[in-house]
This record gives sequence, C-alpha cells and structure tokens, in this order.
Amino acid sequence: MVVLKVDSHVLILVNVYGYRTIPQNKQVLENISNALSELKRFHPTDFILMGGDWNITPDEWEDWWPSRFDSFHYNSIIEEFTSENSLAYIWRKINTGKKQYSWYKPTGTSNPELTTGLLQLHLGSSSQMFQFPKLH
Repeated sequence: MVVLKVDSHVLILVNVYGYRTIPQNKQVLENISNALSELKRFHPTDFILMGGDWNITPDEWEDWWPSRFDSFHYNSIIEEFTSENSLAYIWRKINTGKKQYSWYKPTGTSNPELTTGLLQLHLGSSSQMFQFPKLH
C-alpha cells in the first residue's frame, strides 16, 4: 500500500496478489480493509486505486470461462469487500458484457482481466509518497 499526496489531493494505491483458497482470500481482504480504514484516518481521501492479480473475480459467471454457473453469480467475498470499502469494479462497469481474459490454461480454462485502467495525475510541487509494509 502506498499513500500518494499530490498538492492537496491524497490517493491510496494498493497492489493485491490474491491466494488460491477462499479462507486465505477472505483473510487478506479483511487485512486490506483494516489497513484502508487506518490509512483513511490519517490520510482522509475518497481516491483509492486497487489492482493486481486477485485470483478471485466479482462475477464468477461473466468473468470465468468456462463458468460453473448458468447466470450471474457474484462472489460474496468481493461483494462484501467492495461494499464495506465503497469501491467499484471499474473495468467491468466500463466493459459490460466483454469477455477478455489475461491467460489460458492448457485445459482451455481462463482467468479474467481484472486490472485495466489509466490514471493521470499532475504532480505538483508538494508531492509526497509514503510506503507501507506488505499485509501477507
């Protein structure tokens, strides 16, 4: 996690590398939620940008292929995490219905493209950056 201060603006940047098990992913997202709450106490902001390889996806029907489901099936871990932290899955909102995957297994299954985005900032004269330790 990094807090970036640009003039009067504060941005929290988070890189997530998720696990392959549900209990571990629940724990790491709980740790991130706690760290975000703590950071926002000292650095109030509504600007949070998260990316990385989550190893889970918000909609297991739309974002996995082949899917085990016949219709929308929201992942409760991500749904709870985004709700608690007032976050949105921007890539999916911009690319509704789009099927794009970041890699394929030899078996034909694939993982979703979870992080696509662009952020442009004008770095003013009073920029500061704070580094925080890994959460797992």
